[in-house]
Amino acid sequence: MLNVFRSSAAAFEHDAERADTVYTDDELRRIADAGFNAVWIRTIYRELLRNPRYPSFGEDSARLLRNLNTVVERGAKHGVRLVIYNQEPFGLRADSPFWNEHPEMGGTVWDHDFGVGDDHFHMRAMCVSSEPVRDYLRDSSAQLLESVPGIAGLITISASEFMSHCYSHHGRTSQGRVACPRCAERTAADVVVDVLNCMRDGMDRVDPAVPLVAWNWSWILYEDDPQPNIINRLRPHTSIQADFERGDWITDPYGQQVEINEYSLSYVGPSKRFRDVRELAREQERPVYAKLQIGTTHEIASVSNLPLITRLLGKTSEFKKLGLAGFMGCWNFGTMLTLNTRAFNFFLSDTCPESEHDALQMLAANEFPGADLSGVLAAWEGFGEAFDYYPFSIPFLYMSPINYSVALPMHPCPYAPGQRIKRSWLMDPRDDNDDPSSSFGPFTPEQIAERLDRLAELWSRALKVYAAALEGATGEAAREELSVARCIDVCMRSVRNYYRLHLLKREWNDAMLQPFLEIVRDEIQVVEDAIPLYEADERQGFHIEAQGSMVTPELMREKLELLQAYL
Repeated sequence: MLNVFRSSAAAFEHDAERADTVYTDDELRRIADAGFNAVWIRTIYRELLRNPRYPSFGEDSARLLRNLNTVVERGAKHGVRLVIYNQEPFGLRADSPFWNEHPEMGGTVWDHDFGVGDDHFHMRAMCVSSEPVRDYLRDSSAQLLESVPGIAGLITISASEFMSHCYSHHGRTSQGRVACPRCAERTAADVVVDVLNCMRDGMDRVDPAVPLVAWNWSWILYEDDPQPNIINRLRPHTSIQADFERGDWITDPYGQQVEINEYSLSYVGPSKRFRDVRELAREQERPVYAKLQIGTTHEIASVSNLPLITRLLGKTSEFKKLGLAGFMGCWNFGTMLTLNTRAFNFFLSDTCPESEHDALQMLAANEFPGADLSGVLAAWEGFGEAFDYYPFSIPFLYMSPINYSVALPMHPCPYAPGQRIKRSWLMDPRDDNDDPSSSFGPFTPEQIAERLDRLAELWSRALKVYAAALEGATGEAAREELSVARCIDVCMRSVRNYYRLHLLKREWNDAMLQPFLEIVRDEIQVVEDAIPLYEADERQGFHIEAQGSMVTPELMREKLELLQAYL
């Protein structure tokens, strides 16, 4: 089984550039000791590879290829192989001079602002319906295997994310024809199949045994599950990587239907989509990999890990029934080596007891010598129960302030007109006067506040049990895991107060001042609890995808001073 992870020191935008300094012998040994046998590194063909037809491509190719080969060589000493991740054919800025030189390769322009701050730009697709782009894909995929021999596979994403082919962000033909005249007469499935088969054809020139792993992220944009018009037409030696949790519905504790359309630690899975895709792929004898996030997810991403250990056990129990070829256990965050990663790989191991209780007890005994094991197991169960109340939806995951609310000021006033809450996974500017309506999704703000209140209550209750159980424990794991559980506690209490405050700010008047002060008193206690936690544990507050600290002791001290002044 190929168990793929990555270093928490890696930066997605600079993966190949920094690979030689990130993936040291010590780091690769740590990753191997945690139970993983491969790491993934992102590349872009036009940055990585020289091409005589396109002289502007691959200006730093020699250094980037040297870095990747260094990782291959070092990894071999530790049993850790290199997997390349990409999204090809990766587009360019719409204003790039390349399009003046090669207009025949240009496709649709996505009217979307990439970047953060003042660095906004649009991207133009490379049109795979043009023969030069198909040749470019074949040649580059072959060149990759020639230039970096020994890689364990190539994982590629072909929907959403950045702009690559003309249908990257267009969706189904029923939404209207794509702007590209070549692709307008084709379906999205046609284009995706072209991309994947061109890559496979190029790889086959060099080594047909190296798997091309086609990741089904957001293929639902193009066709109903399980996307037979894509999977049925793929070349041999093309495997499928399917999202383990995305593509299902659950009923929450309040009886509301909730769509699971992102990675989740609170939902065990596998989703209906995963099961259907796996079945179709297996009919064609295609290996299937799972994509999930072991450490943490957008449920809360500014902590080292989300310790829903009973849910991880549930996932591995399903894994063992599915006959999978492996898994990709993280995205570009949730990559710290913690109890979560150790637990997941232990649960998959031959040494793990079959009984769920025995498996959890053995893990607790291994991790926390001297602890009250029954208390640890009760706390883990309580953490899982608390997250049953998480208001799961794409808008809440992507737009709520859950990652940073504990550092966000509070002001007694209405929202600023036209000012909307910013993206939670990037270092966008923050303002508590941003209207959070875009984070509500299928819930009302009252429903979100109600769910967060219950979540915070249950998490705090389980935390008390955890702290008591770990009081006699020795070792670093007990300190680290109690720390993250406490940080999650203050985050949940704070975001609960944020949505309580929203119920006042949306229709602010002077009569709201007294209930505002009640929220302030509670938030003061939250922040006072939080500051020493974040001072003592530098792992917390940093968002690895955003590559920035969303919560710091300094920001919280400023907030505390502001809150105390109201009283």
